[in-house]
Amino acid sequence: MDEALTAVREEFWLHGYAGTSIDRLLEATNLGKGSFYAAFGDKRTLFLRVLHEYATTRVSTMRDLHRGSRRAIEALQATLRPALGPRGCFLANCTAELSPQDADVVALARTTCGAFEDIFTETIQRAVTEGDLPRITRPRALASVLLAATNGLEFLGRTGLDDAAVDRVGRNLARNLLGNAGRVNRPRRHSKEQ
Repeated sequence: MDEALTAVREEFWLHGYAGTSIDRLLEATNLGKGSFYAAFGDKRTLFLRVLHEYATTRVSTMRDLHRGSRRAIEALQATLRPALGPRGCFLANCTAELSPQDADVVALARTTCGAFEDIFTETIQRAVTEGDLPRITRPRALASVLLAATNGLEFLGRTGLDDAAVDRVGRNLARNLLGNAGRVNRPRRHSKEQ
């Protein structure tokens, strides 16, 4: 079942909701029509199931990254280094495709973005407590900007911009949003005179 759901998600991710036919799903799952409908229901029900599972996993992974980081600022820096590449975020892709007509997808996207913003807010508050961000920082306001920045980086990756260029933009965002604490730690170059 897990393998079949993964195959289904990949089909929707690659081709979008409209571009994924039942025949494509039958081929991906190696099921006949009767078995497919018995196992998963209709196309829309299956689509919402895999989209919801994807969103839940992304939120859980982000929460683990942020809560498990040694220092909060490191988690914030890592958030500005997206790794989704040209395929982009499955949820963002589906929302862009279906948002005008599908309230369920929009609601899931809003809930997921809200969860990310809550995670970022908690981490920013911790970074303030740890002394890596100024006490005047407004955690919720910065979290909403950070959310917009991460979505922008994912979009840039979707355009085919090479990873190094997206990384440069992410480092610039970190520097501008997180101040001196946002600098990527790199070994210092020693001059030949030293």
